[in-house]
This record gives sequence, structure tokens and C-alpha cells, in this order.
Amino acid sequence: MGFAKIGLFEKIQRVLNRLAKLVFHKRELDSWSIEYLRYAQEDSVRVEKEIYPEAKIQFSPPLGEISHYFMGRHIISLKNALVDNLTGRIFIRDRFNSDRWRQIEEATEWPTESNFFPVSLPNIRFVDRLDKAKLGINGIGYYHLLTHALPRVMHLRDIEVPELLWGKMGETALKVRSFLEPSTNTVTTARWVFVNELFLVTTGNDVGYLHPSDAKLIRQFSKSNKSKSRSNLKVYVSRRKSRRSLHIEAVLEDILWKKGFEIVYAEELSLREQEDLFSRSNVVMGIHGAGLNNAIFGDSVHLIEIMPSSRLNRCYEWQSMVLKHRYSRVLVDKKSDQGEIINSILDLLND
Repeated sequence: MGFAKIGLFEKIQRVLNRLAKLVFHKRELDSWSIEYLRYAQEDSVRVEKEIYPEAKIQFSPPLGEISHYFMGRHIISLKNALVDNLTGRIFIRDRFNSDRWRQIEEATEWPTESNFFPVSLPNIRFVDRLDKAKLGINGIGYYHLLTHALPRVMHLRDIEVPELLWGKMGETALKVRSFLEPSTNTVTTARWVFVNELFLVTTGNDVGYLHPSDAKLIRQFSKSNKSKSRSNLKVYVSRRKSRRSLHIEAVLEDILWKKGFEIVYAEELSLREQEDLFSRSNVVMGIHGAGLNNAIFGDSVHLIEIMPSSRLNRCYEWQSMVLKHRYSRVLVDKKSDQGEIINSILDLLND
């Protein structure tokens, strides 16, 4: 979902992941789901703190019921963990076979069955080693970094051990990490690092579902929401310089500009600049993409999402329900009549 410009390494990584899903039909590594109560007394896993309990959250917006089951979230510590700082995936040795590694399922918000890119683990003798550390910002794509990775870093802020920072962290991840005050207790490592005691926040299969508690946490950290007065800006998030632009976009932008909209290329702004802009907006519109995630900084926002009918995704509808925003959707495809689409959008603005 990321909209920001990405480097060559990240582009290659995305292509390899997609190819792997077409070529490989099973994972090289098994996933192991930690059973907290059963294994909490074992040496390898310790539950440090419950962040919030399991819960099913449900909304009934005009476009149809939407719900999600959240597993309970915990801060846990793992002994002898192997960390991939690019993806955030974590591996520990099999309990019955020390030569075998298993992936920790709760270290990723992606459903395990879709996270099967074969992993070539490095030779453990040649990776960086640390005594204690906590998981830092990681992942690819602005949506996932802001919605999922950033809250996990926030939850760990009181754990007084060094925060892991990958030395080749991508531009988007650096931008999201800058949302927080710089940490003086960090350690820069290679992509792979072995940690004797690793602290992390567990997650479930929550991709696309912003937890209400995480939304509240992000907004509490937002300086703009504390210091800026509302100015009722209307913002159109353009995708003409990135992926997934539509054939109507140039004409639509011209019409919206004449109606007082600011046309924004969010990937060209720092996170603080995006925060400041969107916190002063009451209408946010754009084609489905991570720039719409910035509506999280606003109050009483009307989010209008132009959704390609070929990739229906309700993540921003969910986010709007969590934030008590108003949400509208306009479905389009390559055959959609330009005039009808624009009239549908204008009708929503006049409603």
C-alpha cells in the first residue's frame, strides 16, 4: 500500500516476493505460534506485559458490516532470537531440534499462509550479536509502517534496552521513525542480528485493520493535534507521480483545484509536514493508496476514496470507523465514464 518512492533494493525485494509466491508452493521454514500461557514459564519465552486483551470489534457502516478479531497483544521477551531487520521476521531454534529454526508467527501482522517467501538464513556464526535489544521500526510500505510497525515501537519505549536499527533502513521507514523523538539508546546493525534477549510486541493477522488503541496512541504522539487549530482544508492526494493513477486523475485534479482543494503529492513531504497538513483537513480525497492513511491525524474528516473495482480493499473504511470519520467510496475501472465518475464525486462533496 506504500506510496512513497522506494529504493532499488526494496523494488527488487518486492519483485522477488511476488515471483516466489508464483514459483514456490510451500514454506522452507515452519511458523510457530507462541502459546503464551503454556510457554510463559519456559526459558525461551516470557510475557512481560499485556498491552490489551483479545477482542472482536465490529462496525455497521452504510456500505455493509465490517468486523475483525484481534488477538491479545503482549510485550514478550525471547531468548536466542534471530532477527531480520528488513521484514521484522523473527526466528528461534526449534525446541526439539537445535539445528532447525522456526519463524515466530506473532512477529508479523500478515497472515502466516501468505508469508511464505522462502528464507535463506545466514550462517549464525557470522551475524551481529547483541546481549539485549528491542525490535525497532521495520517493514516496507508507508501504510504498514505507520499503522502497524510504529505503534509497536511506541509500546516498547519504556523497555530500557537498545532499539534495533538496520544500517540500510529504507527512506520510508526512516521517515516514519522520525515521527518519534530521536532515541539515544539505539544500535545500528546489519540486516540479520542474533540477540540473546529480544523484546517485542506481538501481533496477529491484522494487516489492514488498525487497532483503536494503536490509533489513539499515534494521535497522542501527534504534535499537530495538540498545537494546531483546525482550518478546514480540503486535500486531494494525487497519485500521478506514483503507482495506480487513473485515467480521470488529471481532469479531476483541475476541477477540485478550482473548488479550493490542495493537490498534494504526499510522498514528497516529511511525515511531520503530512501530519501538519492532514491535521488541519476536514475533507481528504484520493485514489486508494497509503497517502489516505494520513487521515488518521485529522478530526471529523470526510474521507472520499476512489477505489479501483479490481482491488476492493476496506482498510480505509475500517480506519474511518475507528476514528469516527465519515467515509465514502467511488468505484471505478478503466471503462468507467469520466463524466459519471466526476459527477459522483461532486455529489458527495455537495451532500
